[in-house]
Amino acid sequence: MKPFIQSTLLAVLSAFVTYSLHGTDPTPTTNQIEPAREPTQVPTPISLINPSTAQGALQFLLGVRQASASDCQRYFHSTHETALREAVILRWASIDPRSCFEFLNEYASHGSDHLPMFSYGPLLFQVWAHSNKAEEAITVLAEHPNEHWLDIAYPSFAQLASTMDGKLWKAILNEPRLATRSLPYAQFSRLSGPADPNANANVLRALAAARAGGFYELEFLCRQNGFGGQPGAQSQEMQSAWSALPTKLRNEMAGKLVQSLAESDLPAAMNFLHQLPVDQADQNAACLVGAYAKQDPAGAWSWLNEHTLASRRASLEEWAKAVPPTQGAEILAQAPPSNARDIAATTLAQAWFTKDPTAAAQWAQSLDDPNTQRQVYNSIALDWMRRDPAQAIAALTAPQAPALQKGTYSELAKRLRITNPTQAEAFLAALPPERFQAAGNAAH
Repeated sequence: MKPFIQSTLLAVLSAFVTYSLHGTDPTPTTNQIEPAREPTQVPTPISLINPSTAQGALQFLLGVRQASASDCQRYFHSTHETALREAVILRWASIDPRSCFEFLNEYASHGSDHLPMFSYGPLLFQVWAHSNKAEEAITVLAEHPNEHWLDIAYPSFAQLASTMDGKLWKAILNEPRLATRSLPYAQFSRLSGPADPNANANVLRALAAARAGGFYELEFLCRQNGFGGQPGAQSQEMQSAWSALPTKLRNEMAGKLVQSLAESDLPAAMNFLHQLPVDQADQNAACLVGAYAKQDPAGAWSWLNEHTLASRRASLEEWAKAVPPTQGAEILAQAPPSNARDIAATTLAQAWFTKDPTAAAQWAQSLDDPNTQRQVYNSIALDWMRRDPAQAIAALTAPQAPALQKGTYSELAKRLRITNPTQAEAFLAALPPERFQAAGNAAH
């Protein structure tokens, strides 16, 4: 189609789309907007229309504007122009969306031409989902085996999630394949009415099966149905759905749920953790500790020491990453020597060093327990030498400095040889003989 014809057609189509969707004529002939009137002229027969010309395109659009569903099919086949076909779909979807769906589906069901389904399907559902026949659309999708239609349709329904009425929302929830795709876009805070355990259990199963959506949906469904509340508050359907999840996925979901709950409702998170089987609770304790430590560092440290956890190291590391460094240092200073304290101190030093190397280094040098200081020095030595070689050399070669792992001395010497040979010589010369020997061949 020639450029000037294309531009004329697009302008006319824009007016047509406005009329189709809103029922108003955007081009009144007077200064005052008049109510839209159906055209009285008899449309040009389809066989006499040449849509590739500007006049033909106008005749085509005038005809489509009055077309029946059966006429729409003939108009669609009479042109290959995308813009004109979109006009046909808009008209067809507004008068008989189901027959339009069946027509587009024919291409995918009885041939290799899937283009109309993917090109015009979104336009069909944009009109259908916003019409008074939206429930019919959900029913059609629920009965249809082709998953592509669900992918095409869900954005139109997801856009409605914040405003749709309860009846329509319940219809979507009862179709898990559609709900699975729409849930990530829904604004749950806008929904009202009692939870439907059966529908929510179906959605939970669908989310798990499709690995779709995010954990926000899981949290909403679980909290709405008693998870994170009093033990035993969950419905049988939801308990059954939760128990049926694959173990690996359930553990992952539980951890995210515990963490999310802990950030907004710590007692609820603890309640939920205690409702989990022992092995799941143990694996997900670190998710709770991280959120707990941000709110109450001392309380989280006490909780850690009151519980025996197989995942203790992970929980200690989460605590150390989450606490404000100065508060964490004060808590550890008051804690008795233990392996747990050393693990937490090492992680704290690493996390602190990325935020404030000077303060972290000063704290490391102030530690009075040789074992804790040795582990802390080992964890930050390489980063320390990179950021402030002079300070690191002075601290690591001081008479009271704890002995580092042999591999640490060797790596430090290698790196200094590359970046600053003079400092490398000074570092090696200041090491006691046994530590100089630990640096190995890096000295040469």
